[in-house]
Amino acid sequence: MTDSGNRRQAAKAIWRWQDPVATHGTDSRALRIHGTLRAVIALAVACLFWFTGHRGMACVVAAIGTITWLTALLSPHKLYASLTRALDTFGRWVGIAITWVFLVPIYFLLITPFGLLMRHGSRDPLRRTWSAATPTFWTDRSTTDDTPERRKRPF
Repeated sequence: MTDSGNRRQAAKAIWRWQDPVATHGTDSRALRIHGTLRAVIALAVACLFWFTGHRGMACVVAAIGTITWLTALLSPHKLYASLTRALDTFGRWVGIAITWVFLVPIYFLLITPFGLLMRHGSRDPLRRTWSAATPTFWTDRSTTDDTPERRKRPF
């Protein structure tokens, strides 16, 4: 077999996760199975909502799961593919919105001030500061610390 033949075989084994055709399959059976799995997961979530007392949300999730299942069974290449693309786009935009609405303020309101306080504070639990007056940075262990119980739980 030639080098290009080996490359073609290797390329077939790689999962192209960003390619919708590679992710959801090209045949109708694979698309129907994918839609059925999505519907089963949606119905399980609907049951969870139902038993926790959120009846309205359970009905909405069950309706979405049923619509997903019916489109996957009746028109896997057109309706289900369009629905999948729409849900993927919606999910991407929700992820971007959550990132900018929640994570950016959390970073600047919580993490940044905490980091500034830790830098300007005098606390150094790892003893990372350099002292020219220290003859050695070796830490002697006491002999009382060397017990069998201490060896079982070193931290």
